[in-house]
Amino acid sequence: MIMKDLSIFFQPATFTEEENVANNWSLHHQVLLHTEHDFPQMDKKGVAIFNVPEERGMAKVSQATLSGQTSSWVSFFLNLYPGMNWQNQIYFLGDLSPGATLQDTYFALTEVTSELIKNNITPIVVGAGQDLTYAMYKAYAGLEQLVNLSAMDAKLDFGDVEAPIKDNNWLSKIVLDKPCYLFNFSNIGAQSHFIPPKEILLFDELFFDITRLGRLSNELHLAEPVLRNTDLLSCDLDVLRCADWQGG
Repeated sequence: MIMKDLSIFFQPATFTEEENVANNWSLHHQVLLHTEHDFPQMDKKGVAIFNVPEERGMAKVSQATLSGQTSSWVSFFLNLYPGMNWQNQIYFLGDLSPGATLQDTYFALTEVTSELIKNNITPIVVGAGQDLTYAMYKAYAGLEQLVNLSAMDAKLDFGDVEAPIKDNNWLSKIVLDKPCYLFNFSNIGAQSHFIPPKEILLFDELFFDITRLGRLSNELHLAEPVLRNTDLLSCDLDVLRCADWQGG
């Protein structure tokens, strides 16, 4: 299948080269990068990584999530090494250009995600807020594919159904989407003291799966079957304990 030209949606990300870039084994020399002069030719099965510096869907913007942080994580990532058994191509597409409105950004993210999926390329999106999960879900819906959606999150993010979409109510927008292509939803890492009781009751009625953090801490293997069956995984970095979260 011939892929559409996705370069119109992206700008090359800026990053500082670290010491390992001189090592031919580092990811810097393994990843096909979007530069000022070239956009990756994605003609092989693999993984496409890109950043979405869109903060208008966030209920609360913290300094750790600002798009200016892109350079630091990209530099760190490219300084790593691939696994010994890694066989697939990695593409780094840079920054998805935010649209004039939040809905324009969602549209662009949906288009890019859909095109990558159709060409057997797994998208990995680094974004500001989890509301971007909704746009990625719409890519599967556009392809008429049922979705097993999972989230690593201390909260359930069902929020106010009537309010405009934000990163604290994005899941309700997916559940109420018509036609709905959500086959199942699973939460990993929920903490009851952050979740209104009515949301827990609603999840029980919808037969959604919740694996609470307390149980997961003692039985980590419970996450394996959930992740194995997941089509789309959304991660909230707030699920990390403070000692391990260096961006805050």
